[in-house]
Amino acid sequence: MRIHTCTPLLGALLVSMALSTPVHAASCEFHGGLYSSWEYTDNYRGTAHNERSETIYEIGPSADLICRAYPFALSLSGHAARSYHNRFEDDDETEVDLISGLTASSRRDSLELAYTFVQTSRSDFFSDVSGETRIHTGTLSYSRTLSPLTTLGLGYTRRLEDNSFPEQDIESDGASASLSHRITPRNTVSIAAGYDWYDYDVSEDAQVLRSSLSFEHTLSPRTDVGVDLEYQHQYREEELPDSDIKSAYLFWGYALTPQTRVRLSGGYSWLSTEDADRERAFVARGELSSTWQRDVLTLTLSREYTAEFTTDEYGTYDVRRAAASWERELLRSLSLLTTITYVEREPVTGIDLTTGIERQEEEEITGLVSLSWSPIRFIDIVSSYEHLREVEEISDTVTENRYRIIVEVLY
Repeated sequence: MRIHTCTPLLGALLVSMALSTPVHAASCEFHGGLYSSWEYTDNYRGTAHNERSETIYEIGPSADLICRAYPFALSLSGHAARSYHNRFEDDDETEVDLISGLTASSRRDSLELAYTFVQTSRSDFFSDVSGETRIHTGTLSYSRTLSPLTTLGLGYTRRLEDNSFPEQDIESDGASASLSHRITPRNTVSIAAGYDWYDYDVSEDAQVLRSSLSFEHTLSPRTDVGVDLEYQHQYREEELPDSDIKSAYLFWGYALTPQTRVRLSGGYSWLSTEDADRERAFVARGELSSTWQRDVLTLTLSREYTAEFTTDEYGTYDVRRAAASWERELLRSLSLLTTITYVEREPVTGIDLTTGIERQEEEEITGLVSLSWSPIRFIDIVSSYEHLREVEEISDTVTENRYRIIVEVLY
């Protein structure tokens, strides 16, 4: 796979920030340890019939590193563990999960660099690829306060996904820019643009242009209203049709309490596809967020057209989504996390990358209950239950239940 770098840009940003802010002596903290997990699933292969259960064990070294030298901060954490399967021994693999990041900040600038690497044979859902997958992801985000009223943001993401045969490999790049300006004490205008490239081994490559214009007016300290205008252009090579998505939203935001805020958006979206009739639909978004001393609650709802390009999705879809998340601190070292997500995806121009035929309407439901406990500083114990359910228009329903315990000990 090709690996592009942006060393000159990163170097210029780091040097400029270093010159504007004094660097203090570095302090580093390193912890090594052991990672282990146990998992039981009642439908390991993700089939609608003749489900087979499986028990999986993982064990291997883990590490955590944090270095600080103001204005810079470096973090690195992860583990490499060998997996052992009770029935499907041929699926034994080395599981790797690595997260690293570098941040730097000054009075007017903020820079974040991140790199993650995942090597796994696990799948988060039935539609994910089978077999071993290696995913490299690098991101850059930079923001600068141009003036007390104006903020500039830049971003870049590079992702390399290497999948086992016969699944396709995917390379993707995404660049974005945003500018926010407060026109008056009560009025703010924001513009954003992004361009994503998707390079497939077999399927036709695709590009997506995204742009938005937003105007927000503050009616009171608790209420704001505004308009969001969005445009997406989807381009695919050869004989596959291009498409345009134009959307217009009116939004209303209100603070129910200092800790709870709601935001509702509604409008219309127009989808134009080559050699097809123009479609339009009512679109909506809603979000409720609440943060208390021991609780964090988030609810989101949406219905919109989206362009999706992954190992499984390829094209434009009419998507309805609902999600809820509740995190509660039960004790000082014990926390509970509960999430549920429902997604209904109807293809407009989507195809199945495996068969090459048009995809069918599908529903996905995932639910998770997780309990995290840190009895002492360097011991983390996580137990979880996860339920997966997929319903396709012309296929049988597939369900799976997963039970997992993770124990990580550092010194």
